[in-house]
Amino acid sequence: MEDLESTLVLFFKRPKLGFGKQRLAAAIGPEKALEIAECLLRCAIEDMKDWNGQRVFAVESEQDLDWARTFIMHVMPNTEFHLIHQSEGNLGERLNYTDYQLRDAGACDIYFIGSDAPILDKKFYRKIKTQLDRHHIMLASSSDGGVTLMGGQAPWPNMADLPWSTSDLGRELERVCQDNGLSVNLVDGYYDVDTIDDLHKCIEDLQNDERPMRKKLCVTYNALGLEEFK
Repeated sequence: MEDLESTLVLFFKRPKLGFGKQRLAAAIGPEKALEIAECLLRCAIEDMKDWNGQRVFAVESEQDLDWARTFIMHVMPNTEFHLIHQSEGNLGERLNYTDYQLRDAGACDIYFIGSDAPILDKKFYRKIKTQLDRHHIMLASSSDGGVTLMGGQAPWPNMADLPWSTSDLGRELERVCQDNGLSVNLVDGYYDVDTIDDLHKCIEDLQNDERPMRKKLCVTYNALGLEEFK
């Protein structure tokens, strides 16, 4: 039975040549970085498909809604989901607004993910649901100091001034929650794929993963000859 109280939100942007994945593109070139970015997005959509609860896709731009719907339905056909676009502002402001929108519509436990952590698996997602039961906020910490998942059963405090995309994010996110009287639980969220070294590690960790989109990521990595960039 679907858990209607739990909502997983994928915050993402449309992969485009020359935009996003800049550190990866600097190492392997923008064309190959684009192909990897598309594979990473498919992996995140695969996680959304497997989620037992409500699924919300929040694409960055309103102009990309039609593209996003087609892309999502190709990866997870015959699966129910909601598609929205993000608001204006920095990442913190956009997360705050989306969280407000969803809670106003009746959502309770809300989890945010990005499209950069294909190492996350079903065991991880089952675990985070039990962790949030005992705290207002649950943060899955990334090895680079950020987070791979943010879960809240209470509204998030103002996140506009947090140091997004820095190694201080996880610590500052925890601090601002605690300063606003919210209990926080930290779990291991493994790592994001931002650099070529991250990608090499990810491919090694996913070698025996049977999920279709993870297998596609590994096949694409090999087809692009990215092993030579070690």
